[in-house]
Amino acid sequence: MASSPVDHVSGSALDVTRALISVAGDDDDASRSLLRAKVDLLRSQLDPDFLFNTLNSLSGLIIGGRASDADRLVGNLARYLRAPSGAEEPAVISLERETGLACALLEIEAIRMDRPDSVKVALEAGVEDRETPCLILLPLVEAAVMQGRDAAPALYETTLTAGAQGADTLVELELRFDRPATLGSPRFREAIRPLSQRLSMMYGSADRLEIVFGVDSVAARLRLPAE
Repeated sequence: MASSPVDHVSGSALDVTRALISVAGDDDDASRSLLRAKVDLLRSQLDPDFLFNTLNSLSGLIIGGRASDADRLVGNLARYLRAPSGAEEPAVISLERETGLACALLEIEAIRMDRPDSVKVALEAGVEDRETPCLILLPLVEAAVMQGRDAAPALYETTLTAGAQGADTLVELELRFDRPATLGSPRFREAIRPLSQRLSMMYGSADRLEIVFGVDSVAARLRLPAE
């Protein structure tokens, strides 16, 4: 029997996002129901590596007497765990909530890498309640994390901004390094692919996503129709 995308769902919530993309056009209700069950299971279990690494970092912060950073790590993990999931996962959520989830994951990585103040987030006034496709930013965040790791030992700051651009909502995620770095790694491009696929499926084209590589920076600009 031919395998379906559901058969390959494993690992993290981002793996689930990729699977959702691959079956979004499938009219098979049974497949979608099974996938929702997989989502519930994976959300309850979490990605073991992600959970282990986060808790290991938390332990180190506590032992090192860094109570403030430990509190921030716990707070960001809690924000991530409150992400929409399962059969009740909405098609859209507010831009404020979507960027909040993205920020939580970025800050968890920053704290783990001992750069607790390296993430900056800014939302333009008046766009907080704009409807945004649920979990649309997760592949972008994963790509940013991969790029940051692959550019080591270069250190970087991450800036996430969102605002209005005509009839669209413009979301920008930029990594700026402290020295020239090798950018556009295969892992970065692989991580960004699910977002391009989802944009093509939703809007008929992936040209709403622009990636700009500089000598010491990489910026992703995502334009979403204001709902």
